[in-house]
Amino acid sequence: MHDALSPQESDAVKIARLEAETRLAIARLEARAARDVAETETETELKVAKVEAEAEVTSAVAEAEIVGAAIEAGIAPEEPEQEPVVIEAEPEVEEPQTIEEPEAAPEHHKSKQRIGLGMW
Repeated sequence: MHDALSPQESDAVKIARLEAETRLAIARLEARAARDVAETETETELKVAKVEAEAEVTSAVAEAEIVGAAIEAGIAPEEPEQEPVVIEAEPEVEEPQTIEEPEAAPEHHKSKQRIGLGMW
């Protein structure tokens, strides 16, 4: 015999199914929105890179035209004269050397005598 679902259980199952379908639909919308945002950001980054590259080319062309015009006119770009930097070294002071006498080596006792490979 099949246990028949009571009207309340049937409604609870329907509500749970609708909630699951709603969560799934929301997840799909969020995923689509995230994908759209990522595509838009990528397109924007490409457009910005293109504009920056064009600006660099335009700047380089303008600079080249200015330099070319200056060369044709026989004008050399003025460079500011800089005074030479003088660095004075401190005089070396010789300190008298002292000779230190080595300390007397401690006497070895037979109990401290090393056997075998020495330092190994």
